[in-house]
Amino acid sequence: MKRFLLILAILILAGMAWFGMRTYLRLTGEAVHIPEGEAVVYVDSTITLKDIREILIKQAGLNDTIAFKWMARRAKLNDPIPAGRYVIKDGMSIRQLVNMFRAGLQKPLMLVIRPMRSLDDFCLYLGDRLSPSPADFRDAILLEKRLSTLGLTREQALLMFIPDSYEVWWTSTAEAFVQRMAKEYNRFWNDERRAKAESIGLSPAEAGILASIVQEETNKREEMARIAGVYLNRLKRGMLLQADPTVKFAVGNPGLRRILFKHLELDSPYNTYIYKGLPPGPLNMPEPFVIDAVLNAEMHSYLFFCARADLSGYHVFARTHSEHSRNATAYRRALNERRIFE
Repeated sequence: MKRFLLILAILILAGMAWFGMRTYLRLTGEAVHIPEGEAVVYVDSTITLKDIREILIKQAGLNDTIAFKWMARRAKLNDPIPAGRYVIKDGMSIRQLVNMFRAGLQKPLMLVIRPMRSLDDFCLYLGDRLSPSPADFRDAILLEKRLSTLGLTREQALLMFIPDSYEVWWTSTAEAFVQRMAKEYNRFWNDERRAKAESIGLSPAEAGILASIVQEETNKREEMARIAGVYLNRLKRGMLLQADPTVKFAVGNPGLRRILFKHLELDSPYNTYIYKGLPPGPLNMPEPFVIDAVLNAEMHSYLFFCARADLSGYHVFARTHSEHSRNATAYRRALNERRIFE
């Protein structure tokens, strides 16, 4: 009898050991298979534990939902799941997955801000990539007190955002995100840049607006400082800027290839063929290197420039109106020859 009980005890212990080992392996072994190497899961306040399991099955090939459910219960992972942007790595275990969600170990994302032409488009862009809605971003961006502190108006709000790549949290509120961008704006506009802007008679906002015009005028970096110098010369003399990009902006067609007289007659504060000085706001988000081209504008006596007749994207510069008229005539002739009428 004793021998039987001993054997029975050994078998029970062996069974328990086997079960324990099997459970351990189920919890610590590879539980997901992701051919691409990783999958990103976004969790908001509406996502439940059941939703997470379904997402993991579909996006990460979760192979043991029972073990996941058991481990989640043991670890007290309950609804609501901590919101966040979670990166699921190929080969993660049940234990790793549950602990990650329980601790809210989300990963930041790299937000690339590229030049945009309107606040609405930018807010839509942010709403597609971060948790807050476009309307939330718009309200935060247009907060008068913050804009005033930065020396910006509502029309100039886009200038707060310096095109670059930023590491941000998906769960960041619109207010926290805009606060961060305001700090980046002040960091960019350091004492050196502010001094350069003052030396050419511009505020940081005005330098940004001029940079937005230069950015629309050319994609040739080597010409940007020279073009900026032309506009600064015209500003100093009280001349109309007569910048074609401002007319395109007023018309609402940045792709317009030919400016016609009907466009020049459009009554808009952005039409610099009618109104002196800079327009009230930027035409886009100027790149940092374009702002620096304005701050380091070339000193010369040119008052005019025109696209080259070879349509290479480069420009010819002139000091007199008669010289400029000849250049403009050659350019219009080139457009006519190529049947570009608008």
